[in-house]
Order: sequence, then C-alpha cells, then structure tokens
Amino acid sequence: MSNYNLILLLEDIYRVESPIEKIFLIYLNDHETSPFWENSEGASLVATAQFPVIIGKHSYRVDFSISYHDTISSLTSTVFVELDGHDFHEKTKEQAANDKKRERLLMNKCDGLLRFTGSEVYHNPQKCVESALSLAREKYHQKMVLKNS
Repeated sequence: MSNYNLILLLEDIYRVESPIEKIFLIYLNDHETSPFWENSEGASLVATAQFPVIIGKHSYRVDFSISYHDTISSLTSTVFVELDGHDFHEKTKEQAANDKKRERLLMNKCDGLLRFTGSEVYHNPQKCVESALSLAREKYHQKMVLKNS
C-alpha cells in the first residue's frame, strides 16, 4: 500500500462511526490494493466513507458511496452502502419507519443501495465488499450498454 493510500485510509478510519464501518473500510481498502483503482475499461472506482447526500431541505450521510466513473464517456454509476448495527436501526416502529423513508429518498440519488447487518459484516466482510463492488460494476455496465445502444 502506498503512503498516499495509507493516509486516505487513516483519514477515513477516523471519520467512520462504528466498528462495522471500520471493518468494511479496511476490507474495501484492501480490495484491489485501494479504494481508488482503474479497471480494464478505463473507469475508475472511487469509494467514499460518510458520504453526504442532500435531498431538499434534508441532509443525510450514507456509510459508503462506491462510484464507477469514466472520464472519457462521463458515465458514472453510484451505489450507496449502509451498514446497520442493531443498536441504531429498527429497534422501534418509529426507527423502522424513519429508516424506510430514508432508504426510499436515498434510492432516488443513486443507482443502487445495499444494506448489510452488523452480523454480515463481522462474519464475512470480504463478501459484503465484493457484493457492493459487484453491484457498482453491474450498474456501470448497464449504463454503458444503454448509452451504446
């Protein structure tokens, strides 16, 4: 890992709020040696922890935003990843309703939204990261096919 990538990882480690976010970030950073890499098609992948999303008068923060961006075609696909620890999500009916409303609003600002439980991240963080990267890649390819048809 280069010093640059290590600095970015350390900055993000201090920004994330929970142990499961730290675990996900470490595995995300480990994938392809960094959250910033270029694939064979020339599209770059950018992963951002604690990504701010503004919807109307409301400001939200998603745990992770994973985007493919092609500077040549200007195509971008973005997937939001939410990691749900039991302590913070759906303990009451009100929390569940708020989570569902938030999810519907966020879905309008991205190409896909994945939610993982804390148990999923603890037991198999690599699989969670691979699922998120795979969905981001799939959404990018769908946009590419639509653009070229």
